[in-house]
This record gives sequence, C-alpha cells and structure tokens, in this order.
Amino acid sequence: MDAAIVVDNLQKCPQIVDIFPNREGQVRPLTKLEPDQQREVWQRAVKEAGHKIPSGHIVKGIIERLKEKPLYKAGDFCQVGDVFTLTKLDATKRKYNGCWAIAVALNEFTVEVALHDGTLIVKPENLNKIDSPEAQHQLPLLKQRIWRLRNGRELDRGAYTVLESLGRQSYLTPVEERLLRCLEEYYRVDEEK
Repeated sequence: MDAAIVVDNLQKCPQIVDIFPNREGQVRPLTKLEPDQQREVWQRAVKEAGHKIPSGHIVKGIIERLKEKPLYKAGDFCQVGDVFTLTKLDATKRKYNGCWAIAVALNEFTVEVALHDGTLIVKPENLNKIDSPEAQHQLPLLKQRIWRLRNGRELDRGAYTVLESLGRQSYLTPVEERLLRCLEEYYRVDEEK
C-alpha cells in the first residue's frame, strides 16, 4: 500500500519523472521519505541506472548516501590552540569521551588534538568547543605540566589516577591544583629546568 502511494506520487510529476517503477521492491526504500524527497531520490536512481528502471538496491544506496553526515573541513571548524571536550568517540578512543583536548594540527577533515596523555586524531564532530577564557588559558598550561610529569618516568598508580582525573577537568579546583603541585614536588619536576 505504501509503495502504491509512492508510485502515485511519482506519476503526479511526469515533467520531473519520466521512468516509472514496475515492482514494489524498487520503491519500498522510498516509503519513509517525503514526496519531494521521493521524486529526487528516484530521479538520481534512474540516472545511476543508465536511464532505465533502477533496482531497489540502487534506490536504497542513494538514500543511505544522503543520510551520511557531511564532512566538516577542520580549518572551517577551529584553529590550532582551541580547547575542546571530546565526545561521541567509539572503539579504543571511547575512554577519552569527556576529556579536554587542545587542537595542535589541522588536517583536511580531521583535527590532531593533544590530551593529558598524548595526541589523538579526531573528526570535528567529536569536539565540543570550550569557550571559557579561563579554560583557554589554563588547559595548555595544565597539559604542559602533566606532560612534564609523565616525561620518561615511572609514576605510581596513584599519580596516574590523579593525572587521568585531571585530564577530564576543564579547570582546576584549589585541591586539584595542590595535588598536581604535590606530584610535581614528589617527582622533582621543577628541578629539571
């Protein structure tokens, strides 16, 4: 029944659509689209099929491509030095969801960011900008302090736990600042200068 409605919609515009479906499976993927979208997708499918009646597979493929998220050019999205919170990461990167990140390099469609424990390449849609001037100032300093602590030394598991936690904070509370300073003193980071 839904397929019949789609065919009826396509036949209402013979000036736009000149090749019509002859099987229900060819239009089944169109049933969830608005009438204008149905006509647009069908036209693309006819063109892709060499101006013949397209298969349902071709129609479905066009719909899937239209659903794909557009790619954002990194240079249009941010600048080197901007600070963000990471979101919607999956697989092995999932553990960084909620962590702060600093843009250190812009590729065409990806951004290389510095984290509390290294760097990562992500898509712009995985970044939520932090607009706070305090965070813009404090996070690069925090990254530098944490990296100096981690630089080539074996840390106690408690130190790693504190540093992991600080990697999720967009600003330091007085207690967190004191904990970081205590770790720097314990591992004699200030003596390395």
